[in-house]
Amino acid sequence: MTTGRVPQTSCKNWLTFMTFMKELLVIIRELLVVVSAIVIPFVIGYSSNSLTEALKDKEVRLRTVELAITILQQPITENGKDSTAIREWAMTVIDTYSGIPIPPGARRELQYFNFPWKIIPEGWSYDGSPIQGQLKSDNFIIEPAD
Repeated sequence: MTTGRVPQTSCKNWLTFMTFMKELLVIIRELLVVVSAIVIPFVIGYSSNSLTEALKDKEVRLRTVELAITILQQPITENGKDSTAIREWAMTVIDTYSGIPIPPGARRELQYFNFPWKIIPEGWSYDGSPIQGQLKSDNFIIEPAD
């Protein structure tokens, strides 16, 4: 006949198990603190490095497009042969980095005629604001050439 009492050895095993689990959780928590102290700086460093490289790449692309536009603004020589290759390169750069390709008709015009726009760094206009006939970008004011 059973009385419904739990044997003493069973309670002792249960308490031992709970004590073991508590100690195990303390050890796991301490390990997580150590691992996070090591991993978090690496993650932050990697993220900031990736962001810095992306910004540098964007700056290089911007400067390359500015160079290409400067090349296209230069007058074409009389025979047109001296500047054909460099003008083609400049148009390819603009196609690649601007995100908007130059249409074929405009490409032919830029190949054989002078660039019809002048680009002025923003702030160089009379009052710093665009006047009629100008397009405004982030850093430049673009207006028809004289």
